[in-house]
Amino acid sequence: MKIALELVGGNSGSFMIADNQTKRLTVKAEVGSETQLGDSINFGEGIAGWVAKNRQPIVVNDLSAPLGTAKEKAGIASMSIPVTSENELIGVLNIKSSGNNFQPTKTQMKSLNQLLDQA
Repeated sequence: MKIALELVGGNSGSFMIADNQTKRLTVKAEVGSETQLGDSINFGEGIAGWVAKNRQPIVVNDLSAPLGTAKEKAGIASMSIPVTSENELIGVLNIKSSGNNFQPTKTQMKSLNQLLDQA
């Protein structure tokens, strides 16, 4: 988690593991996040759930936007990336930043994907 945060300049983050049978994500690791280990959501719920359902990465520069959840606030940006293996969803990596300068580039997203491929 810490390497991923440093790579894109995030302040906090979490990794949520996917249960493809129940269509739920559960937090298995977190750094500086409001999220607690063991918290879970359904695929399609909030930003991480959207990423799990659609298997597409997303960057949201204002978490008060429609994909944000009630816990999330304006002035916080987020990026979430699906983690897959052989076309199966393993989980979702979430990184947040409280600054206005958090705008992960496609290169950073690609670097994160390469990091995740090695994990």
